[in-house]
Order: sequence, then C-alpha cells, then structure tokens
Amino acid sequence: MKGVVVYVDGFNLYYGLKSSNSHRYNWLDIHKLPSNPLEPNENLVEVHYFTARIKEIGGRGQKRKQQKNI
Repeated sequence: MKGVVVYVDGFNLYYGLKSSNSHRYNWLDIHKLPSNPLEPNENLVEVHYFTARIKEIGGRGQKRKQQKNI
C-alpha cells in the first residue's frame, strides 16, 4: 500500500470556489476531497491545509480584505 500526502493551497481554493458562485461547496470536507482520485493501492495518510499572508501591492486593499476574511 502506497501512502499519499496531500497539500491544499487554501487561499487559491477559497477564492476559486468563491469566484465560481457555487454555494454547494461552502462546507467542503478537505479530508474527503483527495479520496476520489486515489488508486486502489493508495492510502491517504495526511492532508495539510495552508495559506500565506499576502503583501499589499499598489494600495488596492488586498491585505485588508484577507484579514477581514480570517
């Protein structure tokens, strides 16, 4: 059995789902998300969800918007 570790880029996942305007993913279970594409000989070992603080570029308020959503 092969162990699989999945890394989720939370910032891109969040904004990708938000831009889709689909509310059916509001309660997405990130532990179940990678289970579908696994091969029969693979076992999900860990899921790591991460994101990073963004830098303000050009004074467009991105940093303030990100902090508001935390």
